[in-house]
Amino acid sequence: MTRPGAALFLGASAMFANMYSTQAILPDIESDLGVSAAAAGLTSTVVVLAVALGGWVAGPLSDRLGRARVMAVAAVPICIPTAIAGLAPNLPALLAIRACQGFLMPGLLTVAVPYVTERFRGPAAGAAMGAYTGIDDQGYPYVVVPP
Repeated sequence: MTRPGAALFLGASAMFANMYSTQAILPDIESDLGVSAAAAGLTSTVVVLAVALGGWVAGPLSDRLGRARVMAVAAVPICIPTAIAGLAPNLPALLAIRACQGFLMPGLLTVAVPYVTERFRGPAAGAAMGAYTGIDDQGYPYVVVPP
């Protein structure tokens, strides 16, 4: 695997794992924050909605500044809401943090698709795109949740 391929795989795996990270702990969110199951489920919904909004920013930004640059820079700010998510004192705070995560994710997730088509050629392009799209299923199992 090439260095760009490895970076793409690791970055996208982290993003997808981050996106779905609360699904395994929804019952804990429900009990710890004293909210309904439906309200706890919003921790996944808000991320998906924010990803949709963030794509409208990340895509055009990558057109102007370059795909690799936007992806590299996007990996840094998402660490902040990810690091503090577990400290959220209540559901509104957790939802705001998860929305920040989702808004920052397209810097890698959305930009990666045109990056793959521009960076990889020939048979490597198909393999890279297949690996990237397959990460959606492979990224989730890397989430480690204590019992």
